[in-house]
Amino acid sequence: MSLNWSSSDVANWDELKEIEFFDNILEIIVFDLMNCGIQKITHANYTELYRRQVFFRLAKNGWKAAQEFTEFLPLELLERFIGLSSNASNKTVTKFNKDVMGELEWMTKSIIDKQKN
Repeated sequence: MSLNWSSSDVANWDELKEIEFFDNILEIIVFDLMNCGIQKITHANYTELYRRQVFFRLAKNGWKAAQEFTEFLPLELLERFIGLSSNASNKTVTKFNKDVMGELEWMTKSIIDKQKN
């Protein structure tokens, strides 16, 4: 299934399109909606989306990647994308956290298995 997105509910969309690196930022947010299990950015969930974005990067690529992400896409900028939606599947907080922890467990086991061989 293809990943589709809509900006029809985003306020000031034309102004957003003028920000530096807009295409890169939009691509990150749209793919993160899928990776983080959130269909639509709302006033109620944008901070949870951001937590998941940072948590995912921290778990997968370490502190530096998470720090670079927060500098490139600060929370205040993500807030401006409220209304952006996708056809991604929703995940509960518990399911998202479990998926990330499972990935960390798999990476840990992989590292240990390489040392055994």
